[in-house]
Amino acid sequence: MAITIEDVQQFAAYATARISNGGADLTWQELFEMWMLENPPTDEREEVNSITARRRPLATQRSNRFARDQERQNFERRRIRPTVSRLLTPEA
Repeated sequence: MAITIEDVQQFAAYATARISNGGADLTWQELFEMWMLENPPTDEREEVNSITARRRPLATQRSNRFARDQERQNFERRRIRPTVSRLLTPEA
């Protein structure tokens, strides 16, 4: 991956901000590692976005399944309670 002038300028701005905000004791290596963690290369970012996009439908399926289970449980409670209370109530 080729480095652009924009990449260098963004790193310089990042390093300047870090050093200004109490990071004067950081080494070049530490600054670079922190920069890479916060600003991964485009191909890695695309991979992360792809994985995230695949996980969203799974999370939606799980939440929908949970909602259906809750509805079924509520239905069962409403249906069973009157029957049980009728069986337990003594007849006059």
